[in-house]
Amino acid sequence: MIGSVLLRRILQFESSMQHSVRLSRGYPLSNFARETPPSLAGTHRFKTESRTYSQTSLSERVQTSATEAFAARSDPFVEARSIAHRYAEENGYDISLLWEENIAWGHLDSFRHLNNVNYVQFFDASRMHMMYMIALETHGPKGAKAILEGLGISIILKSIDVKFKVGLLPTAKWLLVMMQRPHSTSPSQFTLSSTAYSLAQRAPVATAETVCVWYDYDVWKKYLAPYLTPTSLRNSFTLQVPVDRVTMAEEVDYEALPSNAGLGVNMLAGAMAGISEHAVMFPLDSIKTRMQVITANNVAVYSSLGNAVQRIASTEGLRTLWRGVASVIMGAGPAHAVHFGTYEAVKELAGGNTGGHHPGATRACATIASDALMNPFDVIKQRMQIKDSAFRSVLTCARTVYRNEGLTAFYISYPTTLTMSVPFTAVQFTAYESIKRALNPTDQYSPITHVTAGGMAGGIAAAITTPLDVAKTLLQTRGSSNDPQIRNAQGMRDAFRIIYERNGLQGFARGLTPRVVTFMPSNALCWLCYEFFKMAIRTDEAR
Repeated sequence: MIGSVLLRRILQFESSMQHSVRLSRGYPLSNFARETPPSLAGTHRFKTESRTYSQTSLSERVQTSATEAFAARSDPFVEARSIAHRYAEENGYDISLLWEENIAWGHLDSFRHLNNVNYVQFFDASRMHMMYMIALETHGPKGAKAILEGLGISIILKSIDVKFKVGLLPTAKWLLVMMQRPHSTSPSQFTLSSTAYSLAQRAPVATAETVCVWYDYDVWKKYLAPYLTPTSLRNSFTLQVPVDRVTMAEEVDYEALPSNAGLGVNMLAGAMAGISEHAVMFPLDSIKTRMQVITANNVAVYSSLGNAVQRIASTEGLRTLWRGVASVIMGAGPAHAVHFGTYEAVKELAGGNTGGHHPGATRACATIASDALMNPFDVIKQRMQIKDSAFRSVLTCARTVYRNEGLTAFYISYPTTLTMSVPFTAVQFTAYESIKRALNPTDQYSPITHVTAGGMAGGIAAAITTPLDVAKTLLQTRGSSNDPQIRNAQGMRDAFRIIYERNGLQGFARGLTPRVVTFMPSNALCWLCYEFFKMAIRTDEAR
């Protein structure tokens, strides 16, 4: 697993390689460079010295100094190269990985700029040189060859964004010093910050950001690499130790499926997470439903969350708050499994496992599919949650609703549900990313950050979409109402009109507090349960 070691080497920002002797022309005399990489043979020059300055004898040092002095008289870029090396060190570049490019007239346009195609070629050649030198250092020529051929876990170039700074001067010879250094990292990719430095002008002429994706050639999928700490650096896997894809620390995309886990495993984990999330928070959801129901006399049954708990406990018993939970258990599991399964299937069709995908479209498809399955169970749940409900079992409720109102009763609120899900998802993910960046600006893996940001984002999204949830509750419980106007409501427009006529704008905030209080821990719990069940299932299968 050469790529695993390369990852460790690239992300070791604080480390500094041992600098070796260089010829006056500036090409690195690395004590690790013993052969030219096959893919670059004939196009770029590598030196093959195998001893550093500290290993040479006094006579050899004198001879080297004389050689460099002679070269300095014939090479006009000796001083410029020294300045370039100093610039590289000051800006965090490892000078042992510098790479020089010879520029010909054919590389330039009429404005004496290198066109973007040539810059991309030069920056990528520099990146390949850096990869080769690191692999050569860690595993010798055989390992360096493996990283270039893409064996095991390796790297795929995703993009190179070039920014021009100045044109090149029309000198007799152009030499560019290409510099590369890690800029940022995530579990799925890393970014290199690059500079093209002109020796003739003694200044940078272009910069670039290179994004590389970790890729597992054994399974032909993207690879989620671990965030590295000093401890994990010492204990990280090498060629002699196979990658432990179960216990290795990863940052997980909680809406998508990990690239190294099967579809069935994650569907089952999603189902267990959905059941846990809805079952644990069910009492608060029951209170929210009761507070949102509009009575015939327009008088609120409960004035607050605390008042609702107190009155229900004294008149009906707290056990009443669990009425209808069987509907959630029956529906949430399959619905969440369909959500994760649809997400992965659509992502696969969109090429998400090999070259990026459209998260908005995949989430929308997953939501449409899962809500279509969950909506009938949600109707049954709310019919059983309301005060003085006549239903005591899911089957009885389903039969009665179907017999009296038909199949449409189970889907009368489906358009409203989808209308609510779109802004909810948009607000949730926007808030989540903003809060996560504020709490964790270094973007290091932190479960506490994910849980905190997810809970806060869920609360914000729940508050903003409460008016739509009030309308959905009215439509789903209309068959149990004694009010003719509510019983005859045909859709979201009728629901909005009834709510506004009865309670004004204040009516759209019914159940706001219990809804927010439900969603904050609910989102955090869903993530925790998903991870727990996923790891438990995969560990059990690995035995």
